Amino acid sequence: MALTYIIQSPAYDKNVGGFCALHYLADRLIHLGAKEVYLTTDILNPRWQAKTINLDKPFFLGDALIDRFYAVLGALKQYVIFNTFKRKLTRLQNRLFPKVLWRHFDKDQTVVICGEALKGVPFEAKHVVRWIMNTPGVCGGDGMYGEQDHIFQYHPWYPVNEKYKVQGLLTAIDLDYQLKTYQNKNLPNRKGGAYLVRKGHSKKHDQHPKDFVHADPLLEKMTDEQAADFFNGIETFISYDDMTWISVQAALCGCESIITPGEGDRSEENLKKVNRIRGVAYGFEDGEWVKSTINELRPHYEAVNSENLATIQGFYEYCKKITPSDGEM
Repeated sequence: MALTYIIQSPAYDKNVGGFCALHYLADRLIHLGAKEVYLTTDILNPRWQAKTINLDKPFFLGDALIDRFYAVLGALKQYVIFNTFKRKLTRLQNRLFPKVLWRHFDKDQTVVICGEALKGVPFEAKHVVRWIMNTPGVCGGDGMYGEQDHIFQYHPWYPVNEKYKVQGLLTAIDLDYQLKTYQNKNLPNRKGGAYLVRKGHSKKHDQHPKDFVHADPLLEKMTDEQAADFFNGIETFISYDDMTWISVQAALCGCESIITPGEGDRSEENLKKVNRIRGVAYGFEDGEWVKSTINELRPHYEAVNSENLATIQGFYEYCKKITPSDGEM
């Protein structure tokens, strides 16, 4: 009997790396041969594959009393004005959802995947994969998971309490598309620059010239193609967020891409230890590193793409062993 995968995920949002990873993982699992892969939203990236479960009106509701009651709760939420009442309806749905879910799916043959910020056991599932995609507490959660959770890290720098066993890496980013889209067009009329804040909101934002464009609101609205054109039109890109892929996108497009370090774990010394990116400067005195590595940037990420896809393959094989008596055929 084939495994079912349910990935607990918000709606697709190109500006949230964790959401993108969850959605892209669904696409890659289908590519590897999984037949039933669901995301708990019906707002998807049209380039990627997945089936959907709308949590307000899941497709598998039947005529049973509990199913009809659940459908009424979902319908009511569309007309509720007060957020307090809407949250109460959602909490009631959350309590009922496992009961309607497992009447349709085989609990023994379903793997539920969720991020580190989600507290508790999602959907009262038997097989839970906890995907550590950030430092616990940054986006929620407390770093404490179920005793039986299967722990995977997006990258080794994201910490996991020593009481848990990490089963391996799982890194999902559509690098094929990224490398194709973000390219240096070698335009002769670059000028000026831009700065990004994002997760660097706690830093002092005084490292950029006053005439630099604030990129956060612009990039949020741009397509990847528009963002690539934007980077091809400026000379310098400064990021106060030291863990964003956007710094790499800018460098791929030929920008002088600079990350401003912070303090403690985010100091220049520590960042260089855990996440030194070819062609990207850490601070304003890192020009020699950029000059000596910029030509390695694209080949490096071509190799990284192969490594990332290998982690997804390994994860897929691991999940098939979760229920060894049946597994995925």
